[in-house]
Amino acid sequence: MKKIFKNIMMLFTATTLLVACDNQDLTVLDSTASTTVSLSTDQLVLDILNTGQDVLTVNWTAPDFGYSATPDYNIVFTAGDKSTSIPVGTELSKIFETSELNKVLLNKLGLSPGEIADVTIQIKTDLSNYYSISSNVASITITPYSTVIEPIYMIGGALLGWDTAKAVEVNGTGIGQYEVIAKFNNGGAFRFFSAPDWNATSYNWTYFEGGNVDANFENAQDGDTNIRFIGITGFYKINVNLIDKTITMTAVDEPKHYMVGAGIPDAGWNWNTPVEMTWVKDGLFEATTTFSNDTFRFFTNFGDWGSGRNYPYYVAADFTIDPNFEDAMDGDNNFRFIGIPGIYTVTVDYNNKKITLSQN
Repeated sequence: MKKIFKNIMMLFTATTLLVACDNQDLTVLDSTASTTVSLSTDQLVLDILNTGQDVLTVNWTAPDFGYSATPDYNIVFTAGDKSTSIPVGTELSKIFETSELNKVLLNKLGLSPGEIADVTIQIKTDLSNYYSISSNVASITITPYSTVIEPIYMIGGALLGWDTAKAVEVNGTGIGQYEVIAKFNNGGAFRFFSAPDWNATSYNWTYFEGGNVDANFENAQDGDTNIRFIGITGFYKINVNLIDKTITMTAVDEPKHYMVGAGIPDAGWNWNTPVEMTWVKDGLFEATTTFSNDTFRFFTNFGDWGSGRNYPYYVAADFTIDPNFEDAMDGDNNFRFIGIPGIYTVTVDYNNKKITLSQN
């Protein structure tokens, strides 16, 4: 009897297992699953002026693993022997903004600014820590830009004339932003250039259409659609934004620098005969005069003792000061000339933060 019961139980168990297996779907990974990547363009020249604009879209297809899977994706950039991987989660596309892509090229792949580079892009699909697949390889040629803020230049009759050698440098203050103090001549025309070269990229009145241009300017309506200055001849601070396409300007006093003190024999400690420095360009002054082993300081306003700039002023501003000068350590902390007395050309450069001397 026990034997019969045991056989009946074994038969019941086997039947139960067969039914259970028959009702359960087995999950099988499709090893032929694949993904295909595509790019919105196959060549790009990045421009710092397009910062904030989207430049490249990377799309890829979802692989069919044979069941409902949620893999993680990585975009792999490769140039030469260098690669970098950018995780993008479960999305099936990624849009790169100009500066974002430029950082990948410069900081991750080590590409050189201004040089064309061949780059490949591939999608790596991670299903788990133990299984992943890679897409096809898409190729693109890209030219990254330098992140160093370079100046632009103004050339034309509104300034120093139509001569590239007399181009007025406009200092870069940020991405696409520039500022300088310059003398503008009423009725003269000019335009901006990326370099003091006729073949360089130029920015005329047409370029700024749609933006906001100061009322002191108008369309010159000449062959190059230059910008004409119609304000009062004088010195102005001009601010240019090539991204927002704006030009603003404010009238300022003519930049001045004087040297006064016993260390400058032609001047002495009075305002009868101060040595006036020549304004070379915005932020740069120079003068040729006799120096003696005594003290002096610089001034920005004629007859105004309060406008003086002594030795500590320039130290605090991180200037490199010529070793022929030292802090006099007197009541006003003037400059003291400690070199060989004689005629020198002194240069005060606020752009590069240095005071230099050269003997004549």
